[in-house]
Amino acid sequence: MKKSIVVKRISYVRNQINNILITDFGLSIEMAETLSSGPDYSLLTGDINKVEHVNRKFEEIYVLEALLYKP
Repeated sequence: MKKSIVVKRISYVRNQINNILITDFGLSIEMAETLSSGPDYSLLTGDINKVEHVNRKFEEIYVLEALLYKP
């Protein structure tokens, strides 16, 4: 199963995490924000604390079970 992007709201995450790469989709936060604000994609709610934890460790991102999906 593919790993997934997990953020609370992309604009909120951007304030907390700078230059973090969402490896499974090869998306930067800025690119993900563009997708999430468009009509074709949305980001499901996730656990912001887990994302922050991963960012501190600067390791690969193994995040929660949420999906980048077409609504």
